[in-house]
Amino acid sequence: MISDIFPTVYLVVLVELLFGIGYDQVVKWAHANNAWHVSISVIIGVFVTCALFVGFMFDKVLPVWVFGLVLVACFSASGLPMAVGSLRRDVKDKKKKRPLGKYGAKIRDEVTMELNVMASELSEQVKADTLSVRDLPDIVNRLHHMKSMLKMM
Repeated sequence: MISDIFPTVYLVVLVELLFGIGYDQVVKWAHANNAWHVSISVIIGVFVTCALFVGFMFDKVLPVWVFGLVLVACFSASGLPMAVGSLRRDVKDKKKKRPLGKYGAKIRDEVTMELNVMASELSEQVKADTLSVRDLPDIVNRLHHMKSMLKMM
């Protein structure tokens, strides 16, 4: 009795998977064009997933646990492509926000090292009492250089 429904289960899961792949492209378009909020995408996805499940399983008489397993398989099949697409879009958006990537971290590290060197030079000059007003233009110039490096990030 349960083995008779395997072709139907395979078909509904395949249709759900194809729906997930296609719907991910629709959500990608909506995300790029700010057409609607993510919650609307979720509502539509859940509705279509349930509607496809009901459409394929409407005339079947099976134990409830079998229906539950098939419904879990349907949601997994339709949700997996959408989850992968969402992760891919998030990674792409994060790369747009930080276009420098590792280069920015390198600049930050260089500025930090330069500030440490400058701080220790200044403290040594103060200890030796050799810091004078004539040193200020050099100090200010170095600070401006570090500020311009940070602006590149």
